[in-house]
Amino acid sequence: MMIVIRMLIVAAAILSIGVEASCRRMSANDYNERGMTHSERDQWDLAIVDFSEAIKLDPSESTYYFNRGSAYGSAGKFEESIADFNKAIELETDNKHLAQNYTNRGISNYALGRLDEAIADFSSAVELNPEEPKPYLQLGSIYDVRRQDAKAIAYYRKVLAFEAGISESDRRQLEARLKFLESVSR
Repeated sequence: MMIVIRMLIVAAAILSIGVEASCRRMSANDYNERGMTHSERDQWDLAIVDFSEAIKLDPSESTYYFNRGSAYGSAGKFEESIADFNKAIELETDNKHLAQNYTNRGISNYALGRLDEAIADFSSAVELNPEEPKPYLQLGSIYDVRRQDAKAIAYYRKVLAFEAGISESDRRQLEARLKFLESVSR
């Protein structure tokens, strides 16, 4: 009889812990973290839902807009992505984070064929954080597409001057592209 009572007490305790945990409201940060997990798994729609919940709970946090904008961009929803990066830029105060927002908004503008807007975004990112190679690479790519070889070469050289921030594979491809451009631009 005593064993049965102890088992019932343990079961009741386990049940109350489970109920308490399931009744706990998720915070904005909880939703953001779960959204990041979905993003890592390329589950963009689920990530967007969680980032949206984080924004509902704390609409003043620029990181949540950045993360949702990134998820929208990865899902090919570039207009929505740009809207979120606009809001993140409005809220953000740290230059490195601002530069990331401009870079990602530039990528979305580039994807939509808005090259002038993309150039403006990447240029802002370079101004805010000149130590990040990604916006230089994007600027080089745009000028390469536009057949403005001298500008493309200049930006590609800047990217190659960075010790970090570019994979060896990307470095080799960029070196080959730069060599080609230099050979046809003479």
